[in-house]
Amino acid sequence: SDLIRARAPPPPLSEEATKSSLVQMGFPQKKHVASDALTVGVTGDYVCPRCSGRIDELPSQCAVCRLTLVSSPHLARSYHHLF
Repeated sequence: SDLIRARAPPPPLSEEATKSSLVQMGFPQKKHVASDALTVGVTGDYVCPRCSGRIDELPSQCAVCRLTLVSSPHLARSYHHLF
């Protein structure tokens, strides 16, 4: 394989192919909703750090501000698979 690479170098990557992008993520806090609390719609235990919207489960996207929400252990597992 070294011989092949020496004779046929790979083509240069375009700037578009090497462009990186960032994804904003939030780490919501788990806050239990009291059983007698007045709620409308989602009554999830997680609270979005950007808009304080309620979320039922993680990972997900906030229905109010569209922020991607993950837990730190989930992000760590995803990072491990990327690299």
